[in-house]
Amino acid sequence: MTLRQRPAVALLSLSLSAMAVAAGAQPAPAQPPRNPGGAPNNPAAPPPAQPVNPAGPGFNAIPAHPLFAGVPGIENITAPEWIQPGTRLIFWGAAGTIVNEAGQTTLIPDPNGEWIDEVTGEHFRESEVHAGTAGAGYSVVDIAAVTPQAIVADIRMYLIDPLQNTTQLTSFTSLVTHPSSCDWWVNPLLLRSLVETQQQGVRVLRGPYNLGGQTYDAVRIVSGNMASSSSYTYDLASGILLSFTMKTESAGGNERFFDPLTGEYKTRPTSSGSMTLGRFIGTRQLDLPWTNQTMPAWANEAKSFHYDGAYTTSMPGMPPMSLGLTMDSKVLRRGVNWIETEVTAQVQSIDPMMPQQMPSTSLRISAPAMIGGQWMSPESLAGLQQGQVLDEDPFLNTRAVVSYAGPDQQGRRVVAITESGVRDEIAYLYDGQTGMMIAAVKTDRFPETNTTVTLQIQLTGQE
Repeated sequence: MTLRQRPAVALLSLSLSAMAVAAGAQPAPAQPPRNPGGAPNNPAAPPPAQPVNPAGPGFNAIPAHPLFAGVPGIENITAPEWIQPGTRLIFWGAAGTIVNEAGQTTLIPDPNGEWIDEVTGEHFRESEVHAGTAGAGYSVVDIAAVTPQAIVADIRMYLIDPLQNTTQLTSFTSLVTHPSSCDWWVNPLLLRSLVETQQQGVRVLRGPYNLGGQTYDAVRIVSGNMASSSSYTYDLASGILLSFTMKTESAGGNERFFDPLTGEYKTRPTSSGSMTLGRFIGTRQLDLPWTNQTMPAWANEAKSFHYDGAYTTSMPGMPPMSLGLTMDSKVLRRGVNWIETEVTAQVQSIDPMMPQQMPSTSLRISAPAMIGGQWMSPESLAGLQQGQVLDEDPFLNTRAVVSYAGPDQQGRRVVAITESGVRDEIAYLYDGQTGMMIAAVKTDRFPETNTTVTLQIQLTGQE
């Protein structure tokens, strides 16, 4: 089973201009939003409000979501109060293909199926014969910094192994958004400004929505046609995304097949498509000792970082196979206390005469209230002790600790922070004097084949 290596949501991407028509009403008076608690596995309620940081000189303003860009006073609408540095949001997501061929389908229409198209109400179940792909995982959104002009978050995707009931970290991305709204939340003031209507293929509906044994007063935005459809449901009280569904379908032509009942060859139409689902799981607060740290001065001027390393695969009875690895991290934009980088990784080919593999590219954020950023403040590193437990997530079954704090071979103080799961771990090594990340090691374990894959990098250049 495979999970698409992207966030499990790509919300409000269909007919944005049409959806904006529904946002014509004036916002209702502000009401304190309800915490997004009550969903399954919700370990903690959001913390009380804290002061936010102002934007610095040269900060490029983040535009509001297109759906709400025309709302009067949108520039003054902030994030929901429960969005704070260190807030963690967890969403379940699944994606599968629909291949309409006899005996060769991944998702089959079934009134008792667990896959639900919330636009049509149609239910599907997974087939035991897979012509396409299907998989599920968690999208974990960690709020890393909150300012009046932008909210930035570190987003991680975890693949679910249904046989072992474990998760494995598979990829990262970043979020830089206007505080008022994004795919994952919308300020309740804006949700209440939506008129219940149906225009240009877009419907805005209000009503109760059941999730995890709790009933929410919700608003649903539905868009679609015969080829594709989408539905996004938000809690009116807190603004949290409760669920989403996206489905596409296309004609695949005709196929010739043998009908054993008649002993004749016949022709039948085929079609293919895909479905992506998502559900809100819960929130908790990361209690990191450096949540309010300040970005080092050098990070305000940094342009790029270059790392060299190795990609090593180890299997029993065989010598490890190691390939060269380069990783370049280029700063795309920055705020007063954060930077966003584009990370390009290139694994070298086994044979130098063979064409190089395609590089992989991802976006990363580095900000105060997160683990694994490009920087940490030297003051925060100075207060960490070896063996100190930093965070334990009871839902993901992960643990973050200070795995080393002391001198390296050159005598400088370094600090290693390691996040461990059942099937993987990743360690970040920081220079205690500058706060710069100077090395990292990611280890993935695959018990099915008794294989270990290790990615190791070390800083070799910085501009």
